[in-house]
Amino acid sequence: NAEYMGKLELFDDVCCRFSSSRFDTMVSAHDLFMWLIWKPRWLLFNLLHFRSWRKQHRGQFFYVPGDGKLQTVTAESCPKKTDNSVRFVCISDTHFCHHLIDIPPADVLVHTGDILAQDRGSKASRSGWTQLQQFNHFLGTLPCKYKVIIGGNHDGIIQERGYDAVSKLFSNATYLEYNSTSVFGINIYGSPGSINGGSGNKAFQYPYHSPPTQLNDVPLNTHILLSHCPPAGFAGGCKKLSAIDDTIRPQYHVFGHIHGGHGTRREKHTTYINAASLDRRYLPTHLPIVFDFDLDSISSDSACFE
Repeated sequence: NAEYMGKLELFDDVCCRFSSSRFDTMVSAHDLFMWLIWKPRWLLFNLLHFRSWRKQHRGQFFYVPGDGKLQTVTAESCPKKTDNSVRFVCISDTHFCHHLIDIPPADVLVHTGDILAQDRGSKASRSGWTQLQQFNHFLGTLPCKYKVIIGGNHDGIIQERGYDAVSKLFSNATYLEYNSTSVFGINIYGSPGSINGGSGNKAFQYPYHSPPTQLNDVPLNTHILLSHCPPAGFAGGCKKLSAIDDTIRPQYHVFGHIHGGHGTRREKHTTYINAASLDRRYLPTHLPIVFDFDLDSISSDSACFE
């Protein structure tokens, strides 16, 4: 089935980085050894490690207080939000392991791309589209009133099918692709792009010195910026996104892409959140990150631009 195919694609991407075309050529003795002997042991070790980790951390997530320093909490121990605040939960780079992540209750869930494991558009269009449908069903089961999502470089089928078709598919979420939405009066802009690197998954990617022109039109009244790529100052970061942060001064900038950068940082007017859910080994050991958006801050931010 499609879910099983997704796991095979994840194993392919993590363990051997083979493209589908490579199976049409003769496999070397070294590759055969890696596939039949070493890689299964490596995969088994990591699965056992994750099973132990999940047992210890089930139901936990990170909470971001005003100082931006993460606190490990549960739904019971998390500070209660005020009546005039909106609770967000952030995830990213789930790579079709979303069902292994414990999502806490929130008003809004944001996902900043790489929904799929290894999807390169037409080469995996059948399984990719089915997996997006399954992900949409998963979103409908979450304890969050609104869901806002963007694509990433692993989501080739999203770029291939186009904004209109993908927006229609995601009946349980708002899909952003270089545009904005508003929830509870909070303006959210989404950019799926990332800098072209060494990955074979290149959806929405662009050269380092040639960011997409759509980024010239990010609204000044954006309160939360979602991007798959980090801004400059973070590993794999984009200077254009950093310049946007300096100009529009969003209260939060949520991104992913770089699995090893999971965490938060507070600088000037903005709290930066790398919400990548999978670690460097592609195991979902990074907890979701939750923050409370103070609605009173919207009016004060608006006054700064008058």
